[in-house]
Amino acid sequence: MESLPPVVWHQLATKDDLAALEERLRAEMNGQFALLRGEFAELKGEFAELKGEFAELKGNLAGVDGKFTELRGEFALQLARATRTMVIAYISVSVAMLGVMVAIVRTAPA
Repeated sequence: MESLPPVVWHQLATKDDLAALEERLRAEMNGQFALLRGEFAELKGEFAELKGEFAELKGNLAGVDGKFTELRGEFALQLARATRTMVIAYISVSVAMLGVMVAIVRTAPA
């Protein structure tokens, strides 16, 4: 006590003052924790809503994927048909050209 600077005795904190301060701080902290719990509950609700929206998007993307698979199959079918048509056309033209060449060779003077 001798090392303390000179002060008025009513300015010194007592154990009762410290206990009251502790109680006030504890009450304030509990209030802050209650606010935080409420905010976390609100965030949890928002995340649940986002999770539902993502699930809906995932379902939509699965539908789009199905459409692309269907288009891929249709494209492959059309490509196979076009290839078959081109091969038949090339063979037909080749046979016709062969026939023309044979005719030219047969009718050519010897």
